[in-house]
Amino acid sequence: MIVFNGELYNYRELYAEYFQDDRSVNGNSDTAVLLSLYERFNKDCVKLLNGMFSFVIIDILRKSIFMCRDRFGEKPLYWMQNGQSVLFGSELKALKVLMPNCPWRIDPESVALYHMIGTIPPPHTIYEGVMALRPGHWIEVESSGKISEGQYWSIEESLNAPGENGTGTYQQILEETRTLLLQAVRSRMVSDVEVGLFLSGGHDSGAILSLIKALDLDPIRTLCLDFPDESFSEFRLARLTSQRFNANLRRRVISPQMFLDGIGDYFDSMDQPTSDGYNTFFVSRAARELGIKVWLSGVGGDELFGGYPFFKRVQTLKWMAWAISALLPRIAVEWTAPHLFEHLRVARLCHLADDGSSVTRAYQTCRNSLPWRNAFRLLAPGIRENIHEINHKKDQLYPNTDQFSDDFQRATVLETSVYMRSQLLRDMDNFSMAHSIEIRAPYLDHRLFEHVLRLPQCYKKQKGRVKPLLEDALPFALPEEVRQQGKRGFTFPVEVWLKRELAESFEEYAISKENASFCDLEIVKKLWKGYRIGTVGWGAIWSLYAFARWVRDHHESL
Repeated sequence: MIVFNGELYNYRELYAEYFQDDRSVNGNSDTAVLLSLYERFNKDCVKLLNGMFSFVIIDILRKSIFMCRDRFGEKPLYWMQNGQSVLFGSELKALKVLMPNCPWRIDPESVALYHMIGTIPPPHTIYEGVMALRPGHWIEVESSGKISEGQYWSIEESLNAPGENGTGTYQQILEETRTLLLQAVRSRMVSDVEVGLFLSGGHDSGAILSLIKALDLDPIRTLCLDFPDESFSEFRLARLTSQRFNANLRRRVISPQMFLDGIGDYFDSMDQPTSDGYNTFFVSRAARELGIKVWLSGVGGDELFGGYPFFKRVQTLKWMAWAISALLPRIAVEWTAPHLFEHLRVARLCHLADDGSSVTRAYQTCRNSLPWRNAFRLLAPGIRENIHEINHKKDQLYPNTDQFSDDFQRATVLETSVYMRSQLLRDMDNFSMAHSIEIRAPYLDHRLFEHVLRLPQCYKKQKGRVKPLLEDALPFALPEEVRQQGKRGFTFPVEVWLKRELAESFEEYAISKENASFCDLEIVKKLWKGYRIGTVGWGAIWSLYAFARWVRDHHESL
């Protein structure tokens, strides 16, 4: 028996290779092919799969339950034990329906991790006793109660996967990259229903349009979210790209009032706290109104080809980490940093002086909304007393990047392992499925990922250019203005709205008796004051608001 969630993009090839002459196997069903592969290869079958998936197989012959999740974590899988029972689902709320009488206690360590990272990373969930299966992993539960866990794919091991390692000419590397890009897009365009594309004004989604044109597929409908504030608008650039490749572009303007009107539904559909995901929620809502059920997304392009700010800042931050460690006594960091709530930029610099990998510290400084000491002090005393070694546990979530040859590879691994796997993809599935929308990500084809990851940074980083390898590998060039622009990022004007339309709502939720069970309200007030005077970034404020609102809207308590 199998319960399957997702898509296998290579099931037709697998059927042709292994079951062509077996009439008992339905070659038109990826679920049927997967079950037959498990019968033949047992757990080793997962290494053959190319897709986004989570599945559970109840093996009657072996008297076991086998659970597995795709390499990057595009599809979630939560599970728990209750006596002799094993419960699983793609949403936490599904488990709550199955076990309504379970106490469902909030996990204090997960609360701490959320305020440090902005999300709750696997294997943790917001609830005690409920686990999230990690990407690229499987778990087998035997009838005796024995539980085994294994990893069938890791980003670190993909560095040593067979294939090109940048030893050929640049032209050969471009040809291989183009071939893999075309394969990834072609496989994700196969569907029984119409496929659309989320189009911004950037390189990643525009590149997908170039590849679709090279595949000689029908003109595709595209969707771009826009805002009345022109400083956040990407519509003009998206229109240039759509015109270049003859795409049908639809525009949806999100006003502050539309955001306020929809934010209640956003939090209602939020499975567990996250400081991100509202962009996916609103674009999925607009996509559903267009009547298209399957969409392509450029997610993964920034991680793979170097679009995030960290790729440019890593060298500078590493140097600053060395300088601060040499000049600032450790005791000064321990005594000063935890109290700098109205001056978080200084607290971030102090964090660079911590022990451990300078690249990991640089990444945490660049990505996390609160340094760990400040996040720990933010917690209510009742939570702080119940967690131990939280900084060590947090650091265990970050991969060891020492084996990688350059900082570009290290940045790719960190961005993919932490932000993308723990937050971006989980939110994408949560909020797209809330609107019955399926999102497919061509850049997360593991063959493409392994190829690009192994290449030296000289091919992926060139002065004055954005994503040169991707740009040069495309069959048709993007518009000149799109190529010349720097990395913009698809950003909602939340920074502006928090100071105006959302200010009263922030104070109602974040500075409330319900939130006092989780956060020290005096520190919340300090952060809010720092934000109002410009010394605290909006990310920390939104993260506080999202958590407090999720707690109250979902009627949660310790």
